Amino acid sequence: MSKAVQPAGTKAFSKRMQGIVFAMYRRLPFFAILGESFEIHLVDLPEVQTACVNARGQVYFNPDFAESLTDLQLMFVLAHEVSHVAFGHFDRRAHRNHFLWNVSNDFVINAMLKDAFAHDAAVPDGALLDPSFDGLSSEQVYQRIADGCPPDSWRVASGDMMSGEDPGNNDDPAWPARGPRLSASDWPAAISRAAVRASQFGQMPAGLARFVTEHVREKVDWLEQLRRHLRFVISRDGRDEYTFIPCNRRLVHQGLYLPSLVGRGAPRVAFAIDTSGSMGATDIAQAHAEIDAIRRQHACPVYVLDCDAVVYEGRWIQPHDPLPQPRGGGGTDFRPVFDHLRDQRVAADVVVYLTDGEGVFGEEPDCHVIWVLTTDVKPPWGESVQIDVEN
Repeated sequence: MSKAVQPAGTKAFSKRMQGIVFAMYRRLPFFAILGESFEIHLVDLPEVQTACVNARGQVYFNPDFAESLTDLQLMFVLAHEVSHVAFGHFDRRAHRNHFLWNVSNDFVINAMLKDAFAHDAAVPDGALLDPSFDGLSSEQVYQRIADGCPPDSWRVASGDMMSGEDPGNNDDPAWPARGPRLSASDWPAAISRAAVRASQFGQMPAGLARFVTEHVREKVDWLEQLRRHLRFVISRDGRDEYTFIPCNRRLVHQGLYLPSLVGRGAPRVAFAIDTSGSMGATDIAQAHAEIDAIRRQHACPVYVLDCDAVVYEGRWIQPHDPLPQPRGGGGTDFRPVFDHLRDQRVAADVVVYLTDGEGVFGEEPDCHVIWVLTTDVKPPWGESVQIDVEN
């Protein structure tokens, strides 16, 4: 039967970790600053053989594993676990095999950390490293591994230092209570702030700086572009006619009887995602969060389209109702979305379409369209926001 660690062991571990985090602020403040949003726990559970982290920012250490590490190695592992969450590995997994995705992330993280620590003694025994993967993203490493090995053969002693999702039973009282975490849309800005502060301390290795720059290069910029485009469109509320019935009630108390604006009221947004493209789960989550925040701020309903090469369903979601995640599985033709909007007489003021742009565009619709693109494809009409595209 699983059990939590005894209080004495927890207290000693907590004291040790305080010293390690303090040393991390001096050695690699970038990870220490990011780690401020995390909780660290020592758990004696069979599901945790080494260390793991969940998407909510709880890091779990096996007591025997932690005891076997030097302080420098323990610092390395803590930075490793922080990286899994901060660099969006949970959100980016999408449909990929859980085990292979963890292995791919470990190769990328360990290479980055080995360079950042610049000390071989910091790397724990069994950590996954392969120079042939240097400079590749987790997605690229995953594809190379998946192409070379049948899935059933990937059950090896990998030395993996992360189990990805919670490996234990969520209802098990032995697991510490979960605290708050940053959302997927918060991390790019948090990473940028941590990098700036670390640079000010003079403790931002060049290799780590390049890694961080590559990761957040377009994220903050494209989100701001999407924000700006959306706010511009939905700030125009469609009321462009005047009438004295009713008059403008806000000025009646001053004895002024002026006409009031009338029209369609709150602007309406349609939201579609091409799930077949190279749009990563983190990008989808960030765009989804931006649209959700803006529609609440401006009280606009959103028409959510479940689609790939065809439209499966479309429905209006009111400003303060939960915004569902769009579904789908294909998607090489954009025309069905606009055909659906026309045929169902959906009066959308703006359509936000997240895609890689590899599809048939068709004729320009009678609505404002914002393409959020993961490639350098130039749509024949509409406005476009590009993410993760080399200039």
